[in-house]
This record gives sequence, structure tokens and C-alpha cells, in this order.
Amino acid sequence: MKTKIFAISRLVLVLILFSWTSIKVFAQEDNYRVMEVVEVTFNSQKQYDNPYLDVDIWIELKKSGSTNEVYRVPLFWDGGNVFRARLVGTSPGTWTWKIINGTVENSDEGFIGKNGSFKANAANAS
Repeated sequence: MKTKIFAISRLVLVLILFSWTSIKVFAQEDNYRVMEVVEVTFNSQKQYDNPYLDVDIWIELKKSGSTNEVYRVPLFWDGGNVFRARLVGTSPGTWTWKIINGTVENSDEGFIGKNGSFKANAANAS
């Protein structure tokens, strides 16, 4: 009985913690406000001696239909085999991102070919 109560307590605590953050975990949604952080998560398929120094992978973030709004964003190591990037749509519209495959050493399948998109909507002025 104590184990069940403890497990439920942990679940409630995790849900509360996630509700307090403005960062969307794992980029599960595809609609955000302009300048809202979109976090994407990757799991490396290879082991690295020092992931902090050995992995230098970048994402290209681009607004659809724009040649001026293109950004390069580095991934960062978040422990174990987990790497993350935090992306921001700087103006309203559809934003696409993709791993720059040329920055992936060792052909790590956890990164190669990964891509996605999200829509940045104008924030309400009220």
C-alpha cells in the first residue's frame, strides 16, 4: 500500500512540475506562440566517451517561405544518451527544422535524418 501511495505521489509531483514550465517537453505539440521555446529531444544510438565534448551536432531552423529567417542551433548534452535543442520561431508562420547531417560523426542513427516542424502564432496583445 505504501508503494502505491509513493508511486502516485511521484506522478502527481512530476505533473505539477511539468505544468509550471513554459517549455513544451519533447515538442509534442505543433502550435506555439512567437518566441515560445520549443524543445526537441534526441536519443543517441552510440556511446561517447565525453558527450559534452565529442558531440557537436547542429539543427537548421528555417521559416517556410523566407530566405532571411534561417538559424543554426546546437544540440546540447542532457545526460546519458539524451541530447536536446531549444528552438524559437521569431515571427508568425510555419517553421521547419532538420539535423544538419554533415555535423553528425559516426553516422549516429539517433540524429541522422531527424526533422520536424511547428507553427508559431502571433501572441495575444491582451
